[in-house]
Amino acid sequence: MALSGPHAASKAAAALDEVMCSGEAGGSPAQQAFEARYGVVPEKPIVNWSFSHEAIGEAPFKQAWTDAREALNP
Repeated sequence: MALSGPHAASKAAAALDEVMCSGEAGGSPAQQAFEARYGVVPEKPIVNWSFSHEAIGEAPFKQAWTDAREALNP
């Protein structure tokens, strides 16, 4: 999930299993459409943070995820 700016606007909320399912169900065009809407999932975990970030707990994460997905859905 990626949020940006002072109002924490949603930029990405992609899940690896969804990316894989979209590719399996509809091939490359479906996967590209999914990634255009929800963003790209990193290929591996981010270990060295080279950007500003904040750790949050499970409940705030789930709420932010839900809000981001709603914002990115048409």
